Amino acid sequence: QELFKTNDVAQVRVKAEQTQENIDRKTAELRDLVGKCYSELLSSADAIVTIQQLACNLDTELRYTRTECEEMGRLLRRPPGVEAAGGGSGDVVRFAQSLRALLDAPERIWAALENDRVVEAAEFYLKAATLHGDLVNSPSCRHLLAKVPLVNRQWSAISHFPSKILAKGYSQMARPDASCARLGGALHAIRALRLLSLADLARDFLQCRARTLGALLCAFAQPGSAARASEEG
Repeated sequence: QELFKTNDVAQVRVKAEQTQENIDRKTAELRDLVGKCYSELLSSADAIVTIQQLACNLDTELRYTRTECEEMGRLLRRPPGVEAAGGGSGDVVRFAQSLRALLDAPERIWAALENDRVVEAAEFYLKAATLHGDLVNSPSCRHLLAKVPLVNRQWSAISHFPSKILAKGYSQMARPDASCARLGGALHAIRALRLLSLADLARDFLQCRARTLGALLCAFAQPGSAARASEEG
């Protein structure tokens, strides 16, 4: 009423239109805000569900690992002279020692690779492969493998290392500044993992060094490379 007392009809219509525009703008802003919050809420809900699933899986794995460790502890605490089903206490001790070595193998292999010690990485892998093969092929250890499947799980993780060790070995062999010791280590690791003959190993070596030499010649043929080389020299 106050609006009609102080304004004519045209002015009232203008104010009504302005008010309606403000209402429409606020409604649109509110709609966008609600939509954005709803989208973020859905994303957060999905993330919470994923975290819950991962936490449940991790809890299950930890419980399983704890059960396996308790079983190994029970086997190791068996009094001397008391034999387990299918094998003696000596088999249990050997099994435990092999399991410990398999558990330590990935960390040792990674450490060797990170420090460019390809020979050590190959030796750790081959030792782990020998231990796992002995356990699998030993009739007296089969019941232990059935009770402690962690062994096969661990070997599944270790079995992916040969490709990484070979890649590191060939990378070292291709380096133009590689020392004789590094070249010898790379050759030894490659031959041990691939079971190459000396002739095949020599062919791989020459091909790798030929590619390295070709890359150096191509780089040296670039304009200005000779000047840069003399400056560096």
